[in-house]
Amino acid sequence: MQGLRTLQGENCFQEFELEEGCRMPETAVAAPPVLQMRGISKQYPGVQALDNVDFEVRAGEVMALVGENGAGKSTLMKILAGAETRDHGEILLGGKPVHITNPHEAMDLGIRIIYQEFNLVPYLSAAENIFLGREPRASTRLCGLPNDVRPRPAAN
Repeated sequence: MQGLRTLQGENCFQEFELEEGCRMPETAVAAPPVLQMRGISKQYPGVQALDNVDFEVRAGEVMALVGENGAGKSTLMKILAGAETRDHGEILLGGKPVHITNPHEAMDLGIRIIYQEFNLVPYLSAAENIFLGREPRASTRLCGLPNDVRPRPAAN
């Protein structure tokens, strides 16, 4: 079996094996990382949330962060999203260092986070909550439908 790459760090996740027959595409393994987080550390009063954590994602790769409560998954993603600042370490996009100090900077770089509990507007669907604040501003198409299918205003 082929091992799945995981977060490296003292408080983080242990490596686990892919199920028999599952393999990452060779192109994903050979491609350079599009996102790298190196040596990320974060300490809160009385607790070391992240200790020298490395994380990377390659083009075409699907990555899942899994671990026990308190392992640092949310903290790492909040740092990537600009909601928290890192104490140490660096973030690289396309091999170039970036300094993300707030969520707007992360969004400008194309980084979007969907948090575990995103019940922002209870009467909207999950998809509508995911795209809340990122709705298309101007388009010739509505929801991917051709112009002749979308609703038209009533005639006077």
